[in-house]
Amino acid sequence: MVKKRVIYFIENWKMVIHLLFKTKRFGVNNKLWSERDSIFGVSCFTGWSQAVKNYKMVKVRAFSGFIPLNQAIDLFPKHAKKHGYKSIDKKIK
Repeated sequence: MVKKRVIYFIENWKMVIHLLFKTKRFGVNNKLWSERDSIFGVSCFTGWSQAVKNYKMVKVRAFSGFIPLNQAIDLFPKHAKKHGYKSIDKKIK
């Protein structure tokens, strides 16, 4: 589990920073810099002071379909267990 989280963070670190701190242009769509402001972007102070709330929203977005369900469960197993999410079996019967 921890290994998957670390790999995901390494691959998507720019987007993680963008969602946690609500940057306007850095990390949008996991890019270093965006030409346009993000709809989630806010002023610098607001972004930093709301980081805990933003982290909770990242979990909600993950389970709302922004990333595949099995990946969301791997990243946030406690949240998945608390809310009754089950991984999707990839076998076709």
